[in-house]
Amino acid sequence: MVSRSPAKRSDIAAKPSRTRPRRAASPWSIAATLRELVINLRCALRLIVLRPVERKTWAVSAAGLIAVVVVSVLLGIASERTFFGADASFNWNALRGQWLDLPVFLLVGWLAARAAKSRIDPLFVPIALFTAALIVEVLLTVALHAATRIWLQYEYLIWVTAYYAWYIWLLLIALVLLRRTARLTYRRVALAIIPLLAFSVYEVMYPHASLWYELPTLPATADLEPRDSPASEEMLSLQPRLLSQTLGAVARHRRGVTDLYFVGFAPYAREDVFMQETEVIRELMDQRFDTRDRSVLLVNNDRALRKYPLATVTNLRATLQRIRRRIDPSEDVVMIYLTSHGDKEHRLSASFAPLELDELNPSVLKALLDETGIRWRVIVVSACYAGGFIEPLRGPTTLVMTASDATHTSFGCGTASDFTYFAKALFDEQLRAMHSFEQAFAAALPVIRAREREKDYEFSNPQFAMGEALRAKLADIERRLAR
Repeated sequence: MVSRSPAKRSDIAAKPSRTRPRRAASPWSIAATLRELVINLRCALRLIVLRPVERKTWAVSAAGLIAVVVVSVLLGIASERTFFGADASFNWNALRGQWLDLPVFLLVGWLAARAAKSRIDPLFVPIALFTAALIVEVLLTVALHAATRIWLQYEYLIWVTAYYAWYIWLLLIALVLLRRTARLTYRRVALAIIPLLAFSVYEVMYPHASLWYELPTLPATADLEPRDSPASEEMLSLQPRLLSQTLGAVARHRRGVTDLYFVGFAPYAREDVFMQETEVIRELMDQRFDTRDRSVLLVNNDRALRKYPLATVTNLRATLQRIRRRIDPSEDVVMIYLTSHGDKEHRLSASFAPLELDELNPSVLKALLDETGIRWRVIVVSACYAGGFIEPLRGPTTLVMTASDATHTSFGCGTASDFTYFAKALFDEQLRAMHSFEQAFAAALPVIRAREREKDYEFSNPQFAMGEALRAKLADIERRLAR
């Protein structure tokens, strides 16, 4: 056996490591943590332009990781706020999505540390990624504001480009960090980066809910509006003329354009929430989905008898027949939004005393659509047990979104509500930031689940069923709206 002298062992122990990143002397000191943050920001400035930075140059500690994560979340809140007006409200339910990066980055760091031949701290990679991502977010936010000021007509396209650019940039940074700084082989880089790649794909497909949203603007003088009886002689005379005027104002399709037509149907008169959310959704559709002059509301409410035709099955049939004569049936899409109470037989409640009204159910709606020959259909049903509309209406040219499945109730209605949970999450929050119904529905699900869990409600389990032929058609509309 060959023995080593104590002096040599001492020399070896005293020799500083060149592969391990430095640690702060006082990891929980505020001053030390701030110094670490500044050091790492300097390193990240080189990393974001894809230049490797030696591991020993970075400052690594648990306190440093916590600091950069908190700064990153606060920066995300502040940067998203800049895209909304003065009346924006904070979406607390979306805050949890801001922390999703942390377990993913920690997993990538742990895999990198396990794969490295020379020992590296598992916290090194997440700290470097968080710090670099923070700087990238600042740069992209500034670029977004500058670009949209110059090219306002391309605002949506610019926003989408920046959204995808963030994830591509982050993946390139991770590649440089793992290959050139952590010095992993390409095979080990590929294994370590899989969680980050999967996370990026998930975030692109199902973006997190916006941290901010603008509250719907409802009439300030709503309580002063007159309340009329639908059975009064004046209303019996007015309603047929109002229906004729409303349908006569529906615009014809535009040659060479895939138009979207919108019909809102709110047949329950005892609660204002159905009328109010339908009005806000119609305004949203007119502004963001180009349905102005191609949208119709049918509403049962004693405040709206002079404004909207009654929400009856007969009026719905007349509306669909008129729209059928206005559209290009091979091109245009008709969207129908139904909101009311629902029962286990999948009927929408129709109540407007003293009138006796027929209730709408899935088979009646399908018969109306088939009768009128409307091919491309988007059906949204906000009601309890609304999932019962899925199977009767399912088809290659149809999209059906429901607020619940066939066996569960949905929530948010009532005399004190402005929106049902489903309509608020889908329309008032998600579709204000995107044009994809599919992505908006996916993003709305966790928001709805969180609100229902907060009230200790059983999850309503909203449903989504879209035919492949309609998916391509809606993609055409999304591209047109983006332009």
